[in-house]
Amino acid sequence: MYAGAAFSSTPQTAVTHWVDRQIALDIFEPIDPDHTLEETAGMADSPQIIAWLKPVCGWSNGVREVFQKYGLEYDDRDIINNPDIYAEMVQKSGQPLSPCVEVNGQMLADVSGEEVETWLVDNKVVETVAG
Repeated sequence: MYAGAAFSSTPQTAVTHWVDRQIALDIFEPIDPDHTLEETAGMADSPQIIAWLKPVCGWSNGVREVFQKYGLEYDDRDIINNPDIYAEMVQKSGQPLSPCVEVNGQMLADVSGEEVETWLVDNKVVETVAG
């Protein structure tokens, strides 16, 4: 544990070694057995997604369907019932049309679900899923 240090078997050293081991065990939590290694790795790399959408809109629903298809969590911001959210979308996207989606800081303005999916696959945010 300590480079170059000789280990003696005094009670004090044994207690110190036990405490160091417990701290190390606390730091390295076991992986949740309900998740595969790939799923666990994917959780750490989850994209940060904000979507400025209308509550009832075919294009907005198309974007939602893409996120559902890939199991992506996202912040669904209602631009119809909250004028401040709409103003935020216009300010961030530089234009007034929706849907707008921001993925890890990259703005996709006035996009369809198909365009969002293509961007996610092309930028390796997700892998192609059949269906």
